[in-house]
Amino acid sequence: MKRLKTILIVSLTLIIFSPKISGQTLNETKDFISEKVKANPPASRYRNYIFWGNNIKEHVANKVAQKSLTKNELKYLFIYTYEVMVMRVDQYIDIRDIKKISTIRNTKGNYKSYVIKLYLHHNYSNNKRTILPDEEKNEYLNNLKISVAQDKEIATKIKKAIIHLGKLHGISITDGDDLF
Repeated sequence: MKRLKTILIVSLTLIIFSPKISGQTLNETKDFISEKVKANPPASRYRNYIFWGNNIKEHVANKVAQKSLTKNELKYLFIYTYEVMVMRVDQYIDIRDIKKISTIRNTKGNYKSYVIKLYLHHNYSNNKRTILPDEEKNEYLNNLKISVAQDKEIATKIKKAIIHLGKLHGISITDGDDLF
């Protein structure tokens, strides 16, 4: 009986004090994702940013997307930008294009991190723009990859928030980690 009481108290404490994503509004969810991605870069010289249609100037969004976006397209705009040294990469997708999301532990290369991988349907336009001091390259984006610090809990929270964002938009995003 004492053990059951302890389990009940611990469970209630976890429920009450756990960060809640499910009750967040659309803007609160976007802010949560933006803040967590920015605050958790994979390395000290690495800068992460998330931009949405409601917090970026239209002409900048059009440049990243490589086209003039309609008001409806701006509503679903998702841009992930990262900067490393002198390189900047902008990845643009339409939120409605996300079909699955997973977290992957990256142990290769210079940055030990978690990658939040967004798998796309390819029904909407998407673009990757790489900017170097003397070169700019645009290419088709197969999947969007967000690199964050080597902290599985943070990566999982961001993933769940993106799934919740999909629900708020009426989009079903599959949790790829649940498939294994």
